[in-house]
Amino acid sequence: LERHAEAAAVLKRGVHVSRVQSGLYAAAQIPLLKAEIRSLIALNQFDEVDERQRYLARVESETLQGTPASISALLDQGAWAERAWALQLGDQEKRLEHLARSEQYYLSAFTEITALYGTQSMALLKPLEGMLRCAYQLADMQRVNATGPTFSDSNHRQKSAMGGFYRRGEKVLMAIQGLKRANAVSAGEEAYDLTRLGDWARWMGRRSDA
Repeated sequence: LERHAEAAAVLKRGVHVSRVQSGLYAAAQIPLLKAEIRSLIALNQFDEVDERQRYLARVESETLQGTPASISALLDQGAWAERAWALQLGDQEKRLEHLARSEQYYLSAFTEITALYGTQSMALLKPLEGMLRCAYQLADMQRVNATGPTFSDSNHRQKSAMGGFYRRGEKVLMAIQGLKRANAVSAGEEAYDLTRLGDWARWMGRRSDA
């Protein structure tokens, strides 16, 4: 009925009742939390959405770990944390935390997919692409801080950090390329992945590598 304010209030009470009856991390809360979050999004209450998403992530980690449902949940949490970053929720420190959290969710999804389906599963592409998006965002922030006009110890540390970000992104892109090659993708697809690797190097100022 699109009466989201009423829905969010009722669903929040439902989560509370479920938690009291079945325990702090009872799986029965999950559909209630997801429905509550949908209504909060419709109401544009994004700070509260983020708080509920964090609680949902804790419940899912306790009840779903090691299952296909856990992988889906981790990918969804990674996508939400990316959105929270784009919405610039919270202060500067909290915004950075959104991005770090997103990267960690994607890494956890990658680990669980590997454990369930092996190192050559094409399902690994989703978390890898998520990690790549995070690498671009994190490197972009660091690059802004590393463009000082003169050399200093601080500037040197920032440029060293840029080298670390470069290698992280390169590692993800090479993993994508290797995964597709193991699954015998077309030559055109492999060329596309090499182009992305070159674009990353050029964007990071590594023109010789590009």
